[in-house]
Amino acid sequence: MIENVYYEGRKNKKQEIFESFLLDSGCEFLNTYRSIEDRPSLSPDKFFKKLEVLEKTLALEGKKIAIPSYKQLDEFEKVYRSIIDKFVQKKYTRKERKAQADAGYLYCITDESASIYAIAIKACVHGGAYGSRSDCQNNIYAPILVLYLFKDFYDNMPNNPVKEKEYMQSKGIGGWIAVDNIPSWRVYKMVGIKAAAKSMNQFIIRTTM
Repeated sequence: MIENVYYEGRKNKKQEIFESFLLDSGCEFLNTYRSIEDRPSLSPDKFFKKLEVLEKTLALEGKKIAIPSYKQLDEFEKVYRSIIDKFVQKKYTRKERKAQADAGYLYCITDESASIYAIAIKACVHGGAYGSRSDCQNNIYAPILVLYLFKDFYDNMPNNPVKEKEYMQSKGIGGWIAVDNIPSWRVYKMVGIKAAAKSMNQFIIRTTM
């Protein structure tokens, strides 16, 4: 994979020539991604109100959000592989996944039978991820998982208006979303995550080997 990163609306001539060279050389354009800010702008009271409503809705289905147990990690990995593009996903050993679970970086939507319906990974692990099994798409799974990924952020909010404003200011890039991934943009908009300045065009080299 080859990635060309540029500021939105400010791609320079050398970058345009480089992309033309890639296409002429047989590379294939894959997608354009846009960077997002690393902090939500939704006010704390609205955040916890949304989270409470979705948690109650989830409970009515007999489901909850939890850190996956060691026994659930194989199923967790299967869901991860199914939702993440093969060109950008990173493979982890069972030992690495156990360490991530122990650190509280992994979440899943599960029930009393220990089945996994959806997963979420914090951004500190390869940019993070979230998504549902293909056979159980649900309009509340993605929103509640994204809210839960930012729960620690809101739990640690300073109890001071001036410090709170500074705390909520974006400090950098929080991840990348494909420009045509409308569902993800809609979910992140829910918590006030805005697009940042950088974009990225991805190209792949296909082989017959």
